[in-house]
Amino acid sequence: MTHAIKIRDEAFERLVRLKINGRGMTTARKAPIVTLQPNQLPALGVFIHMENETQLDPGKGVTQPRFKDTLTLGLSWAVMAHDEELIDGTLDTFVQKAKEKLLCDPRFLELFEFTESVTRNYVFSKVGESYIAEIRLALQVSFTITYEPHAPYDLELIDIKTESAAGTTIIEVQIPVEPVPSDED
Repeated sequence: MTHAIKIRDEAFERLVRLKINGRGMTTARKAPIVTLQPNQLPALGVFIHMENETQLDPGKGVTQPRFKDTLTLGLSWAVMAHDEELIDGTLDTFVQKAKEKLLCDPRFLELFEFTESVTRNYVFSKVGESYIAEIRLALQVSFTITYEPHAPYDLELIDIKTESAAGTTIIEVQIPVEPVPSDED
């Protein structure tokens, strides 16, 4: 699992339980909401909208690649535009509650280094004879990511041997190396 997916999943877990005007989500997705039917509303979408990795140490030769990863997390709340109980102010309420739920949670904030920006916009679409009102919130965060090399062989033994100029062995030592558990173990 990538770090971006972990951030998306943590945001999803925090937002899926939100109630707006006492009502929870009928549908919740971790992918952009493309089409919805009225019976699937209110709907929540929490997804990776965009991700950009910019190299931090260009031209340093052979080293572990390090990047500043800028992640734009898309948050979406969609309701029927004619639903008086949900439309009047609830889109703004969703934005307020989502920002509080994510940006006031120290455990969520530990997942990245900076909050770059927060942007909101409204989208109104027509499904048959009905209109859907949707608010989209883009939360842009950044963190550093390093790609560790995959070593094809584990170091198991260090063998040290010193010889004199005449070729006589002075010291010979073999040191076994204890394996370090990996994340995959």
